[in-house]
Formats: sequence, C-alpha cells, structure tokens
Amino acid sequence: MSVVAGLFAAGLLLVQGINLNPVMLGDSYASGTGAGDYSDDLCGRSSQAAIEDVGRFFGVDVTNAACSGALVEDLEGTRIIDERRLGSDCSTDMVGATAAATGNACVITLPPQVESVSGATDVFVTIGGNNVGFVQIAGICLIQNSETRCANALEEAAETVGDVIDQQRDALLEIRTIAPDARIHIVPYPRILDVGIDRTIGSLDVTAEVNDLQEDWENDLRQLADELDDEIGGVFYVETLTPIWEGHGLGSDDSWILTSGRISGLLHPSEEGWRATGTAYIAHLGLTASN
Repeated sequence: MSVVAGLFAAGLLLVQGINLNPVMLGDSYASGTGAGDYSDDLCGRSSQAAIEDVGRFFGVDVTNAACSGALVEDLEGTRIIDERRLGSDCSTDMVGATAAATGNACVITLPPQVESVSGATDVFVTIGGNNVGFVQIAGICLIQNSETRCANALEEAAETVGDVIDQQRDALLEIRTIAPDARIHIVPYPRILDVGIDRTIGSLDVTAEVNDLQEDWENDLRQLADELDDEIGGVFYVETLTPIWEGHGLGSDDSWILTSGRISGLLHPSEEGWRATGTAYIAHLGLTASN
C-alpha cells in the first residue's frame, strides 16, 4: 500500500483514539542528528526527529533513546559516550545517562537502549550504519577520489552486513522479551545517493555500487522482519521510507542530505528529510497498528 493510504489509515487511528507509546532506538539516523534543536550534544537527540513527529501527530509522548555513533551492540550493552578530565562537578542532565568519577576522569555512560522499551506499544529501530561504516563510505566514495579505497570500503561493508543482521536479530528478540506486546519496526536507512547522479571514480560506478549495497541491505532487513514475525509476531519492515525519499538523495535537485553546517550533521537528513522520515513512520503505523 502507498504512503498516502498509510496516512489516511493513520488519520482513522487518530480519530479512533488509538493509545500509543512509541520508542526510538538506534544511531544518529534515528536520534535526529542534522535536524537541530538538540536536547544534548552527545547523542544528537532532536525535537525534530522522526519519532517526535509521530508523537505530535498522535498527541502522545515518545521516548527517543537513540544516540549518535551507536553500534548494534549498544542496543543490549552499556556505552561510554564521554570521558572528560575530572573537574569539580561530575554530573549530567542528559536523559538516561549517568555520570561517575573514575580516577581522574568523569565518565558519562548510557544504559543499554533496550531498557527503554518497557511498556512500549511500538519500537522503531535504525541501527548498523556505524558497524558497516555507512558515513565513512559516503565520505570516501563521494569526497575522495580513490577508486581502490572506495571499492574496498564497499566490499568490507557488504561482508559486514550479515554479522550486523545477526546481532540485530538478537537485540530484537531481547526487545520482545522486555516488551512482549510491542510492535517492532525495522527501519532502513535513506538512500544516500540519488540514482540519477553520475558518480564514477575511474571504472567504478559509485552510484550503482552504493545503491546496490543499500538495496541488498534493505532486502536482508525485510527478510529479518519476515522471519521474526513468523517466530515471535508483531515485527514489521518500514516499507514507506524508501519511496518517500526517492529523488532526494545526494546529487538530486532537491536533496535532503546535509553537505554543510555542523560537522556532526554532515551526510545526515536535513530538516526536510527528517519531516519526510516522520511522515514515513506515521504512514507505516497507519498500515500496521491494527495488526
């Protein structure tokens, strides 16, 4: 079904007064990095993140537990996100984080992201990009001009995706244990390169290679969702994201990928991209929330 049909269905759910408690897990492509209006600098959690749009649409509170730089293993494991020289004050006001003096350092730690899903009705997950070097690939293949380095980075990423999927499977099973009634939504990454851009390095067709990598990864995630849905129920692949981003990758006349501004936001969605991603989430919920 289309994004439009999903939005119509979401509107019906809103009229019916559906009760939602959405949670977002993952990395910078989940937290809102690139959108501005951050609650913190370490995780890049933004009030304009896609999950926040879900909350505004349905009139509910949401939990954004995603964090920039997160790896798949951070879904189930604790993560040190900052370690600074110990001053007179060792504290943090970052939601979910703890601060502790260790030796001469003040260490800021995040708990496993899955701990935030207790009581959730819907858990969205975007993860794995840092494991496969997603942003690094973009930098090497789009900014630098080394055919060998770009080809090697793409090959290494393709070889890593399988392990990432396996780790993600384990984390999703843990989510089901903590939130037995929640719907789990596996979110792919936006297509970073517009298919119409002519980007080659030597004999390497970078556009085709990058899009092939993302398409294969999407198919793996789709298969993961199908398998887990059969196994534990209530697991969905967010089909609405890729079509809503079509024509808005790097190289298009209306790109939603940042190429200027804060370094931390480069190659992440712009405000327009985040709004579109939020629309994709809302449409997806319209298509799945009754299941």
